[in-house]
Amino acid sequence: RPFQEVTRDLQLKKEQVYQLHADFVYAQQSSWRLQTELEEVKQELDFLHKQPNGRFLASMLEEREQEYMKNRQSVTELREKLRGATSALETLQTELRICKSWEQQVE
Repeated sequence: RPFQEVTRDLQLKKEQVYQLHADFVYAQQSSWRLQTELEEVKQELDFLHKQPNGRFLASMLEEREQEYMKNRQSVTELREKLRGATSALETLQTELRICKSWEQQVE
């Protein structure tokens, strides 16, 4: 491929990796926050299940627990996307090195 095309692709992949990394960090922070909330929710659930009329409140807390599980899944998905993008970036960097060596040989 032409050197300019590889360079452009490399820049785009770098931007994608940076964005994925930012998304991953945000999701991981959300996951940690939700993990803390989940522990609180479990304690509240234990308490509520022992109280009269606590079932309604318990169901609300169970929804929060499900939200945590969804967030944890999105963190896993983002981690996989980040790995894939990093791999693609490494491939492009290799192509760029090859293109540069070809350019030097042509000159």
